[in-house]
Amino acid sequence: MPASEAAADPALGLAQVLDSEGALLPGAELPDLSPGRLIELYETMTLMRAIDLRLEGDVTGVVYDGSPPVCDGAGPGPTQTATPTATPTPEPTPTPIFADVPADHWARAYIEALYLQGYLAGCSQEPLLYCPEQGLTRAEMAVFVERGDHGGGYLPPEPISPPFQDVALGTWSAKWVDALRKDGYTAGCSADPPLYCPDRMHTRAEATVFFERMLHGPDFYPNEPSSQEFSDVPIGPQAPWYGPWVYAANADGLLEPCEDEANRGDSLFRPLEAITRAEAACMLAHARGLQP
Repeated sequence: MPASEAAADPALGLAQVLDSEGALLPGAELPDLSPGRLIELYETMTLMRAIDLRLEGDVTGVVYDGSPPVCDGAGPGPTQTATPTATPTPEPTPTPIFADVPADHWARAYIEALYLQGYLAGCSQEPLLYCPEQGLTRAEMAVFVERGDHGGGYLPPEPISPPFQDVALGTWSAKWVDALRKDGYTAGCSADPPLYCPDRMHTRAEATVFFERMLHGPDFYPNEPSSQEFSDVPIGPQAPWYGPWVYAANADGLLEPCEDEANRGDSLFRPLEAITRAEAACMLAHARGLQP
């Protein structure tokens, strides 16, 4: 530093002869000032160094906005830790009741609702199976209709005489077929000789008769349809016997939700195909108002 500058500003002269720790540099001489003035300048310089050091420790991460620094004696605040958001625990999927009716089966809710209320027992007990895609026999349909009429858990009495020539006493289906006949739901599959055909597959057309009478009473008979809604169920003079029943069941909401998924979305009813046990469960649940 030129001597003229040091003489004009004693603080600059003092700063030039002191190191960063405030000690006199080797071979340097203090400015020609009174002891009191030297002490005052020394304290001032020490304070400025403390402020500089403090600011150097606080400027990390600070964006300078042009305003003068303020020293308030406070260090950096504590780091704020975000509170983690709790992840909701998914509800466990209930274990299916029947081993062959998985959770994603279209008729599972109907089948299990009927089972829990005593309307059906499945096709096997060990393991517990329902055989949902298997066709339903006329003997099995008698159980569906009678329990649908009288309620879950219903068990009819054993008959004292055969209800039809092809339904022998002592067979498991005898009491169900006899009850079905006495309740006015069936006249059999043949009048002469009187037969029921218990082992024959129950058609989808025949199912509409039973479930419509379960819904409206055993004496119900539907009106003739005024419009054709299925391409394989004609109306008019050439209409088959089951036409009115099919269209009545459709109007009552028993058909559209109760068709196997593979056959939905077309204009066919497939009246002569066997009704599956899954479809029958769905129609029974709708007829009884047991929709899940």
